[in-house]
Amino acid sequence: MANPEYLALLQWGSQRWQISLKLIFPLIWCTCLYRDV
Repeated sequence: MANPEYLALLQWGSQRWQISLKLIFPLIWCTCLYRDV
């Protein structure tokens, strides 16, 4: 059985992952864009 602490940590990690994805993806996109120019 999964303890609530592990579930809370998993939920917090997924939220942080979504936020970091939203921040990192534009940076990667801009880097690829400037590299093509």
